[in-house]
Amino acid sequence: MAGAQSQSGAGGGNNASGGSGGASAAGSAGLGGVGGSGGSSITMGGAAGSAGTAAQFPPLIDGCDIATAHAHADTELGATLSNFWSGADQYLRALAPSDGTLTGYWTYAQVFDAILDGVERTQGQRFGGLVQAFYQGRSARGFLVDYFDDEAWLTLALMRAFDLTGEQRYLDTAETIYQDIMKQWDTTCCGTHLGGIWWDKKQTQKATASNAGPALAGARLAQRTKKPEYLAFSKQVYAFWMSDMVDQKTYAIYDHLSPDGTRAPGALTYNHGLMIGAALELNAATGEAHYLTEAHGFGHYLITNATRTTSAGPVLFDGTTCNGDCAAWKGIGYRYLAELYRKDPTHADYRNVLTSSVNALWTLARNTDSNLFSGNWAGPAPTTAGVEAQGSGTMALNLYAMLCGADPAPHPWPQGVYQAEEGVLDHVDFEATPGRGFIGLGYVSAFTKDKQGVSIAIDVAQAGKYVLAWLYTAGEGAGVRSVIVNGQTQTPALAFAATPSWTAWTSAQSIADLPAGKSTIGLYFDASKGSKTSLDIDQLTVSPD
Repeated sequence: MAGAQSQSGAGGGNNASGGSGGASAAGSAGLGGVGGSGGSSITMGGAAGSAGTAAQFPPLIDGCDIATAHAHADTELGATLSNFWSGADQYLRALAPSDGTLTGYWTYAQVFDAILDGVERTQGQRFGGLVQAFYQGRSARGFLVDYFDDEAWLTLALMRAFDLTGEQRYLDTAETIYQDIMKQWDTTCCGTHLGGIWWDKKQTQKATASNAGPALAGARLAQRTKKPEYLAFSKQVYAFWMSDMVDQKTYAIYDHLSPDGTRAPGALTYNHGLMIGAALELNAATGEAHYLTEAHGFGHYLITNATRTTSAGPVLFDGTTCNGDCAAWKGIGYRYLAELYRKDPTHADYRNVLTSSVNALWTLARNTDSNLFSGNWAGPAPTTAGVEAQGSGTMALNLYAMLCGADPAPHPWPQGVYQAEEGVLDHVDFEATPGRGFIGLGYVSAFTKDKQGVSIAIDVAQAGKYVLAWLYTAGEGAGVRSVIVNGQTQTPALAFAATPSWTAWTSAQSIADLPAGKSTIGLYFDASKGSKTSLDIDQLTVSPD
């Protein structure tokens, strides 16, 4: 619920077969030079696409080291999850190191978006299980809340989840949330500015975030549901905000509108980002050229008035002291500036800010031991971090990698090998303790209670018997877990022999009858079937018997 705020001023694994293992893939080097070429009809980060089909990414930034850019994005997804995912809560912690508090609705939605960036960036080859895990975490707490900008953020993320997985429930939930937002349109307030969506149920203000977000979401929802009422509402909201809350000459945006008609200024990166996104989506939906002109107006204002010069170049900037909600804003601004650049990559000024911001994040604002980010992309690096800053920076690195080009190794392991930490985490932890010798970004840990476990989506060419081999360590002694195949318990009590230490990894195997095509393999704690003792799970390998 960022609408009420304003700012002054504008590893540890062995990495044996791919992945980052918690370690930097390229030391402190920057992410590549500037320069751009070519256009594209693909819009990353949430534009309309065929459900379940991964987008391809033509290179739009000359001089970028594509492999390094994707490795950095992987590293930060791992750092985000290992530092902030709480399996016990099926939710995100607010701080790292944790003080026991959990993050709020809207910041959870931002990290969800960053996870979706990882799925999209790897062409659906990785991180897909985490989409369901994040959905479950929010579902347990309810989707409707008292802040309508918050609801818009999750609506946007859920539509992307639908795009990337084809699962109808994500789109259905997005539509339910959006219908709640539509009820908040009001023409009785405020002063001479009669229109807009309330920011909160208490009706304390109408914010850019609670209007530009729904304008963007409505256009996207109309495209996916084929329901014209959502596009009509999107156009209505955008038109009011454009006429009453935007300086028509400079494209400055007022942050929010108070009941007495007072308009609060604020050159905030996420406000301009959202208006860029809304204008781009309405241009795509209607073909009306003025929307694209307006998107560029907002983009020019953003890079002119909400940036700061650093040794890495101009970076997005929301003030020197940028904590709490503020630390999440720049990733949103970056997302929609990147979409605008993808729409028209002739803009070297956009490209310069996009590239410099990510180089500054990596070299100036990142703690090289923990891979945690500062809320100020100009640095200095933090010793502790909030999920807002971490999600924002992780989002930017993933978006930048997609601008650089397609991941050359979207699934860097042999066929049939799946990383457990990228599966559906069901009340288990994502850990990445340095020196543990794990493969990939981390491993699954802390499942010692009933109904805790991990599920992994696999795919085999032919029906038949397959070996399911779990790479694990059991430093506390021998353990037992249940293996579940497509919802049915197939091996009630798979034995995991004790290992000499927590750094000694070995394999436990069972046999399963699998149909051709997709299956779901789960490993769960079930005391009634003899489950016992703590285990850490790194990988599942599926091979013909």
